Amino acid sequence: METKEELLKELRKLIKDIPMEGLIFLIEQANKLAYNKRVEELNAIQAKINKKSSKKAKPTKKQAVERCSISIERGSFNRSFILIIGNTRKIVTEDEMVKLVRICHTAQNAADGSTRLYNRLKHERDDILLDAGIGSKDDKCLTEIYKYLKANFSMAD
Repeated sequence: METKEELLKELRKLIKDIPMEGLIFLIEQANKLAYNKRVEELNAIQAKINKKSSKKAKPTKKQAVERCSISIERGSFNRSFILIIGNTRKIVTEDEMVKLVRICHTAQNAADGSTRLYNRLKHERDDILLDAGIGSKDDKCLTEIYKYLKANFSMAD
């Protein structure tokens, strides 16, 4: 296996032969990798904080509401989304977001939508469930995600 220094040396040799648009692409990719690494680090720190604080006190009704507050931001370069569940921030690709929105718009009701969201996330993105503290298909946060996606995203024809 090559060391980081060897890889950097090889990259430096190749840079002079890469056209301008290739360099721009590489810079964009490097920015995405650095951004994603930082988000993962922040999520890990937040998970540790959440774990420590959850051991200290029983959750109040206000904390339960805050735990399930939902919002979504556009990711860098508009190619991803940041799903924010309480204090948890998770990056979701456009394709993943389309699937989640489709689930919400095809579900019969909130309970059906919550179950479908849970099953999809359990099979494909269990990190979201774990980090947000969603332990079952009956978790209130899934209903909030369902309501938010259905209200703020539509299915294109």
